[in-house]
Amino acid sequence: MEDLMAQCVTCAKDQPMPKEPLMSASFPSCPWERIATDLFELNRKVYLIVTDYYSRWFEIKELRN
Repeated sequence: MEDLMAQCVTCAKDQPMPKEPLMSASFPSCPWERIATDLFELNRKVYLIVTDYYSRWFEIKELRN
């Protein structure tokens, strides 16, 4: 049955995508060695957030252009 489903275009299209495994990372040895960044919108304004993995310090700046 699984072989038949694997060959069926309609069945393959509706199958959930396999999840990628989580990749663990070592804890940074000093501040700002590893950072995370993201963009978000709040009240029609776009912001950039940068977070330091070592100290958990974060900075947020509005992007004007």
